[in-house]
Amino acid sequence: MKVRSRAARSLTFLVLSASLVALGGCAADAGADETETSTAEVRTRLSVQELAATKARLRAICNPNMTRTDNLDAVRADVDPIVEKLARHFGKRTAAQKLPLVAGAWRQIWSDFPYPMAPFVTMDLAQVYQVVSPDGHYWNLGDSRALGFIGITGVLRGRYELDGARLNIAFTDSGFRFGRLAAGADLVDYARDLEEGDKTYLGLPGGGPVGISGTLETVYVDGDLRIDRGTQDEVRNDDGSVKRPAIGSKLFILDRVQTPDK
Repeated sequence: MKVRSRAARSLTFLVLSASLVALGGCAADAGADETETSTAEVRTRLSVQELAATKARLRAICNPNMTRTDNLDAVRADVDPIVEKLARHFGKRTAAQKLPLVAGAWRQIWSDFPYPMAPFVTMDLAQVYQVVSPDGHYWNLGDSRALGFIGITGVLRGRYELDGARLNIAFTDSGFRFGRLAAGADLVDYARDLEEGDKTYLGLPGGGPVGISGTLETVYVDGDLRIDRGTQDEVRNDDGSVKRPAIGSKLFILDRVQTPDK
């Protein structure tokens, strides 16, 4: 019996030793996997110098093409790799995490969104601004000319809801004010005055884009640059016919501002 007991203890020791070796191997493999993942993440991060150079390249493409609409596909092909690089650097974050950085005033420096142009109204694509409130709404502001010589400011209000990494958006009001945005106007104050009714505006016939919905996802944002991907939902008439077709993913590239850049 003692011999059997000694043999049993030896067998148990061998089994436990083998198990520990196997577990150690698994732990080592898991550690290696984690190291590989961490290394991959580190490779997507840019140094301070690389980040500054990448942003400068993006702006060098966007700024000269800000007001052009005849080369949108070509510019998009040029900026896409840069946007992807910045998006990888920024990483995955929820809309709630991004909102404190997104809130405030921005000037659009390039977009391939096909802005509808109203008859007899010319939109100045170099003067398109957005003010995002952390309270669930935003205002789009922009200079235009009616009949070629009457300066007006277009105003468009939207609401948003947080949905994972993106915002679900819908336009709730639109109109215009006579006169263009003043060069020294504080855009956040301007939007607040619109929201609180201290600045009034004339509504657009038929409501303009009111009721149009879509999504907006910020793929990169910091203290002075923001990049969004946006979509627009299809709009149908009461009889089921398509009033406005859906619009797939478009880019919006914006610089942080406080006042209009004029």
